[in-house]
Amino acid sequence: MKDQLKDYIFNLIEKGVSEEIDPLQSYIELKEFSNLIDAGLKDIQSKAVNEAYKHNAKTFKIYGAEVTVKSSAGRWDFSGIKEVSNFENDLKAIKEAHKEAYKMSLKGQEIVQDGVLIEPAKFTAGKDIINIKL
Repeated sequence: MKDQLKDYIFNLIEKGVSEEIDPLQSYIELKEFSNLIDAGLKDIQSKAVNEAYKHNAKTFKIYGAEVTVKSSAGRWDFSGIKEVSNFENDLKAIKEAHKEAYKMSLKGQEIVQDGVLIEPAKFTAGKDIINIKL
């Protein structure tokens, strides 16, 4: 079953890439598989972690895979710290000024604030993507 599913997915990719079938059709079908797999992983993750703990090792091999038990990164919460909030607001304003300087540079203009030339930020356009809703 597993090998048949892998073969089907690889075939779907190959046919989409070679345009033997409509690449959009291939992409949509792969997206359906991806969503199903992501939902399944999310549903079973905590049980899999609990099972991994039973092996009493940080890293071990099982079912043809190497499993490592580790903690995800912690999160810092700076909300409510006025000093941090003020710096973030200042940084946001500075970034906006540099973004605006970029936009003005496209028109051959410059921005000067308090007698200082504002250097345009660098901008890299994003690539075209598609969004699939199933």
